[in-house]
Amino acid sequence: MNSLQEKGVVSFTILEGVKSYKPTGLSSFKALAREKELLVEELLPKLRKKKKKEEEPVIEIFRGLKSTKSVFEGFLRDGRTMYIYGGSNPARNYLKYYYPKYTKTREQQGIRVEALHPDIPGVREMAKSMPLWKARFIDKKLFSPNFWIIQGDKVFILFWREDPLIIRITDKDLTKTYLGSFKALWKAAEK
Repeated sequence: MNSLQEKGVVSFTILEGVKSYKPTGLSSFKALAREKELLVEELLPKLRKKKKKEEEPVIEIFRGLKSTKSVFEGFLRDGRTMYIYGGSNPARNYLKYYYPKYTKTREQQGIRVEALHPDIPGVREMAKSMPLWKARFIDKKLFSPNFWIIQGDKVFILFWREDPLIIRITDKDLTKTYLGSFKALWKAAEK
């Protein structure tokens, strides 16, 4: 009751040593409610902004050939340019029956690829044979064995093995970092 009194929505009287409370009127309640509403309206944009800053990355793991196909279907649905850092396009071997259909659809949709590959025999020819595929090459001694793809606000780290494993990380800051590294390597790589 003391807090309601402090807010001005109740008053009290003491009669014969007994304290009794009574409402000060409906307008006091309405004013208090309106004050709270204005406070919420003022704080809401600040809270939304803070929430956006604090958004956690979303990390998902895909295991197996069916999951790998699902990730590649996602590349087609997204439709934006793909930035690839990795070997000699191992997806062609692991997804040998699906990959030609995927490549044809990617070409029909106009999805471009910029790829950094190690300069090893056969890779230049493979890159030339791929539609909408712009490639540059890094000395194989300097090339990291990691294989990753950037598309939109997602980074995909791929582990090509008998049971493929893909880690998809959705995070704008991480994507910006990976894309910055890709573009720096792109400038330094051979055409």
